[in-house]
Order: sequence, then C-alpha cells, then structure tokens
Amino acid sequence: MGEAVDDGGEWGVLGQVQYPLVGTAGRDGEQARGRQCDRGVIVVPRGRLRDPATRRCCAGTMECEMPRLAGGPATDLPRRPRPRHADRSVVKDGHYGAPRRQRFRCVGPEEFHRFVPNLPRQVADAGMCDTCDSHVPTHRGPVTSRKYAFPVREVASAFVAVGAGVSYQQAALRARMRSGRVLGEDGQRGSVVAEWLDVLGQAVLAAHAESGWPETLVLDATRFMVTNSRTGDRSTAFNVPGAYGYPAAGQGRSRVWALAAYHQATEVEWADFLCGLDTSIAPRLVITDGAVEVANAVRQVWPVVDADAARHEVPRPFVFRCEHHLRENARERLEQDQVAQWGSVRMEALNNAFRSPQGWAAFKSSVWAKQAHTIAWVAANDAAVSAQAAVRHLLPEHYSTAALDAHLGRVRDMLDSRSFVLRNARRTTTMLGLVRLHLDGSDDARRYTTVLRDWLDAREGTAPPQRRGYDAGTGRRLEAHEQLAGSLRR
Repeated sequence: MGEAVDDGGEWGVLGQVQYPLVGTAGRDGEQARGRQCDRGVIVVPRGRLRDPATRRCCAGTMECEMPRLAGGPATDLPRRPRPRHADRSVVKDGHYGAPRRQRFRCVGPEEFHRFVPNLPRQVADAGMCDTCDSHVPTHRGPVTSRKYAFPVREVASAFVAVGAGVSYQQAALRARMRSGRVLGEDGQRGSVVAEWLDVLGQAVLAAHAESGWPETLVLDATRFMVTNSRTGDRSTAFNVPGAYGYPAAGQGRSRVWALAAYHQATEVEWADFLCGLDTSIAPRLVITDGAVEVANAVRQVWPVVDADAARHEVPRPFVFRCEHHLRENARERLEQDQVAQWGSVRMEALNNAFRSPQGWAAFKSSVWAKQAHTIAWVAANDAAVSAQAAVRHLLPEHYSTAALDAHLGRVRDMLDSRSFVLRNARRTTTMLGLVRLHLDGSDDARRYTTVLRDWLDAREGTAPPQRRGYDAGTGRRLEAHEQLAGSLRR
C-alpha cells in the first residue's frame, strides 16, 4: 500500500466524532474514487472521512495510512453562513491572505463551498492567549478586518496610546512590534495609525459620545503657536476649545465634555463647537473666563427668551464670569496702583467681592478715586459683576473654570512639542476625542476592541477604504505654488 496524502489538517464530522479529512484528486469538489498515482501515493477524494476503527476510507474502497494530526479535533467553528445549510458540516479549509487568515468550508452530501466569517481571524501560530495563558486553537486567533493587516486589538491599543499623548509614530511602532512585523527603513512612520483614526476612530468616539450638554458648562480654549525656522516668526497653529461639564445631581460625575481643533477660536468656531451636541436643552449655567466671543456664541446658540426677563427669572443659560479670573484681574489693577499689599483693606474686601451684592459694594467703596487703574476696571465690570452677584445663590455651586484649565494644561503638555505637524482638522479633532476619553478615565483597550469588533461585524467585516481623509491639495508631490495649507491652518 502506498502513502496517503493529507491536505493540511481539515476536519469533518463522522457520526458524533470528528476526524481529519484526507487529500483531494483533481479540482475542488471532484467526487472521483480513490486511486494510486505513478509514485504509489494513494489519493482519496476530498470530503471522504477516515474511519479510525477499520482504518479504511469511509467509501470502503481502500485503506488510508495517514496518521492522526496533533491537537485533536477542531471545535468552536463558525456557524454556517447560509440558513438552508443547517444540516451541513463546517470544517477548516486552509488559509488566505497575509498575515494568514483562517478559511472554512461548508460540506454537504454532494458539494461544498468555502467561506470566511464576517470577522476573519488570523491564524494563532503561538497557540497561547496572551491574556489568560490558555491554549488557543489555530483557527481562533485575533479578530481582524477582511483586508487590514493588523488585528482589531492592536488598533484599540493604538487608540489608547494616542489618547494618552503618544505620537502616531510611536503608536505605529508598538503596533508593528506586537504584531510581529519586521521593521524596515519606514518602521518609524505613523501613517498607519493616522489612517486608523480616519476610518475607525469615529466608531469608538460614537460609542462614548455625549448626547447633550450638562447642567453646568465650563468653556475655555488653549492656543498652540508654531515658529518658522527660517524667519523666526511665530504664528497660530490651531486652537483647542474645550468644555467641562457638571451634570445635575444623580446624573453622573463631572468630566471633560468635549474637545475639538480649529485654526481660530472666534464666535463662529465656538458656535460650531456648541452645535456639535444636541442643543435642544440649554444648560442652566455657562462659566467662561470673560471672552466676548464665547459669550456671543452662547447667546447665538441659546438666545435669551423675552418671557424670562418679564417674569424676572434667571436667563437660561446664565453666562457667568469665572470668579478666579475676576479676582486676578482686579488684583493686577490694584498692583498697578500700588495698593495690593497683603492684609490691606482693599485686598480683604476683594476676597468677598464676588459672592454677594454686599461684598461687591464693599469692594467698590474701598477703592479711592486716585487709584485710576482700579477705578477704570470697576467701572467697566460693574454691570456684569452686579448681575451675577445678585443671582449667585440661585445658580449651581460652580464658580470658576479651574477644572477645565487643568485638563487643557494636560492637553498642551501632550501636543505642544508636535503641534507643527498637526495640520488635518478632522483627524486632529478625532485624536482629541480619544484624549478626552483618556482624561475622563474611560479609555480601555478591551472596551475599544469590543466596540470595533461589533462595528465591523455590522458591516460584514469590511472597513472603509483608507487614504481618503487627507486634505486636498496638500500633497508633497505638488509644486510649491500649487500646495494649499492644511485644513487646520486656514
């Protein structure tokens, strides 16, 4: 008897026990009977099962001396892709693509067809789970997209790293190293992570998005500057408006509510920023540092209703100036007038100036006419401070922008050293969304993996094509006079 040929460890079902399939003769699906070739090798038709009791082909025509493969029968195979094939068997059918993905076969009495699940899996060569140290069959490797070269879990890990302030290059390097990729001369390029942000980042952000604005909303922005290395001139790279929210009692914890990237931070950009979430329910209180463009944008998005003034109600939202900024502005004017000594009457009055109408009146009376800088500042802010001091006890107990300022400081620490290369507005805003989740403590690689897996499963494992998020007209191959500035520079 000659040697039996095996096709690589496929598995089929015989009764209630699974056995390996043997090799094929001719084209796929051919139902020819087993025969012996010129080399004396017995070739048995694909789909015929070896009976271990008789060690003969199930067709009963000739013996098969093929040894059982190591590892035992394959279990936990994917379901049949076609509902009418409920009585058929599913077996493994080799691999495809690079890196290798597992392919399967649905076997019927007379025919079969190949298929891959909605979420293909890479072949688990190591055979060991890196989380629980359990054995993993080769066909139960990490989930991936149909055409992407990296597992979904590596995309999720890269998103967590980017949210923590890691550059695209470093995140891409880690993804390549953990996936066993050979690093060439372009191993430091971060374009792969930038592409993931374009096509998959919104899926993660949508799963963690805020639906509306909170009861108390804190608004502020930070600006990033760049220096021209040839001329030494400094110019604005982009601005990052931010929002910190205090929900009403029983509706969750305070957190960073939104971050975005714009070239400028005028009333137009602030209005667009506020309209990014549902504006049907206005916050009760909006705290700012006194920037006019922010207050104007708030009034544009949530106009004051005339009926509120008629009933002597507090406007919703009430635009409240940060008391810390008010105090610092007043102290600077007192220093200019050389009356800001510790323990002085004016400094003592300033400590309580913004808490009540009586406190504000006491501070104004402590300022003398010869203190010109302070007198001018009091006159310019008297109406606004008097209005908010009068209703302070009716508003939620939040009085400064300190919480948001601290988080914007962390954003600056993350991005300041590489602000020059961040020129794509859409991609940078997506990255800032991941930064927001990190600042809120909501970034988790396993949670991101679950979100991406469900998102891909709903789309039959096919992710959108890459290289479509670039700004038009900014390619390096264009002539200098034809190149346009990035969307975050205009």
